[in-house]
Amino acid sequence: MGAEHFIRAQQLIESVISLRTLDALHLAVAIIEETPILTADGQLARAAKKLGARAMLISQLRA
Repeated sequence: MGAEHFIRAQQLIESVISLRTLDALHLAVAIIEETPILTADGQLARAAKKLGARAMLISQLRA
């Protein structure tokens, strides 16, 4: 990760009220690198969707 990711995470924290610091960093990387996030955290998945990042909840996966 580089400065670009941390700067974007800071911007995300300022724009999304309920976003935690590490979630913001994960989302920043996903957005910049155009990589989807696989998560069990519904709040993170909702924030990703709101910000235009791709996210899939693990609970939505079928065995």
